[in-house]
Amino acid sequence: MALRIRDRGFLTQRILTVKPRGVVCSEAAAFTDRKEFAFEDIECVLLSAANRLSVQAGGKVFSLRVRPDKQAHQEVIRALLEAVCQARGIAVGSPA
Repeated sequence: MALRIRDRGFLTQRILTVKPRGVVCSEAAAFTDRKEFAFEDIECVLLSAANRLSVQAGGKVFSLRVRPDKQAHQEVIRALLEAVCQARGIAVGSPA
């Protein structure tokens, strides 16, 4: 089972899916833009004070709104961070 966060707006939908080997970032409006990144290619993960999760890879940034109070979103964020840290050889919870 893939872990997924959906952010539905008025005209667009953004989806972040964490899979065993990486993430899939997609944005659907008039057409769908889909990007896949391996965990080792992710350069930065940021959760802003405004509850926007941003993932940077290959010089591109993908952002979507999250609900940190929602259990499913917590699980996706945790899985993403653990996988990125493991791919980079960083102990989970330690400063990068």
